[in-house]
Amino acid sequence: MSIDDVRLALLGTGNMGEAVLAGALRAGVAPGNVTATVRRPERADEIARRYGVRTTADNVEAVRDADVVVVAVKPKDVEAMLGEVGDALPRHAVVVSVAAGLSTAFFEDRLPGRPPVVRVMPNTPAAIGAGTSALSAGAHASAADVDLVLAVLAGTGDVVVVPEVSQAAAGRSRARARRTCSTCSTRWPRPASPWGSRATCRRAWPCRRCSARRASSRRRASTLRWRASA
Repeated sequence: MSIDDVRLALLGTGNMGEAVLAGALRAGVAPGNVTATVRRPERADEIARRYGVRTTADNVEAVRDADVVVVAVKPKDVEAMLGEVGDALPRHAVVVSVAAGLSTAFFEDRLPGRPPVVRVMPNTPAAIGAGTSALSAGAHASAADVDLVLAVLAGTGDVVVVPEVSQAAAGRSRARARRTCSTCSTRWPRPASPWGSRATCRRAWPCRRCSARRASSRRRASTLRWRASA
């Protein structure tokens, strides 16, 4: 199948969904063959005007004739969306997930006929064609399915095929670095440390409670020194 003949359905057009859309068009997917689902009318107008693709609020309508279906909704919304589109999904369609933390088995178990599923972990530079994405094939995805997804994602930057277990391990590592206080081990929402695996360093990212305690201790020590010198 030629890339300009591929019919693409994009379910969700948030930051990552739009990055995949922009990359697919750069790779040669024809705008007339793309249907993107958007919930808000003003966002739908923006996407249609910017990329020249068709937009709709109906997920079932979007996937009905698709060759590749990209699932780019929030992970918490994926299960309900799969239940909605499952019966309308063409048997030949390749399902591509960019939903963080969800395995290919999650999709295979919830879609009728166990279609080919490919899991992709892109990053935000994909929006300008400078991303690096990890791609893993599910149990029912053939080499031809992987090649098709690679062709669609070629405009996002580098795409590397890896075992799915590597994606799961990387996701767990990032989650620990992002949400664990380096002092008290409390899980909390903080951006990942620029030092990567050294995020557990006690001088890296303490939580607000530990930061407040440290500041209080410094003020108390400063007061005692001042009194001692008086």
